[in-house]
Amino acid sequence: VHEGVSLTFVKQAQTRVKFTVKVASNTPEESFIVAVKKDWAPLGAARFLDLVMDDNFTDAVFYRVVPNFMVQFGIAAQPEKYQKWSTMIKDDLVKEKNTRGRMSFAMRGPDTRSCQVFINFGDNS
Repeated sequence: VHEGVSLTFVKQAQTRVKFTVKVASNTPEESFIVAVKKDWAPLGAARFLDLVMDDNFTDAVFYRVVPNFMVQFGIAAQPEKYQKWSTMIKDDLVKEKNTRGRMSFAMRGPDTRSCQVFINFGDNS
């Protein structure tokens, strides 16, 4: 369950987003930082930051966890937010690989990125 997000602007081409999560109700909070590199994927970076600024990830859950593959999240807890951000965006040119620790938008084919993202547990390129 996502319980907090904070933004740190590092350089013009990179923004850091800190996620605070609880794995289970009886465990302590943990956090991870996503470094958003706009030069890698300008449209995707802009969409992700818009999602963060609109609190799309607040109270969201990691709803798909596949060991040794990835964890997926991004469906908003409020149905109206999910509806708002379900509009798809165009693909960016691929500049980097889906390797361990990198985040990418989930998609169903070309130009189908919306609000769901995943973090790679290994090299999924």
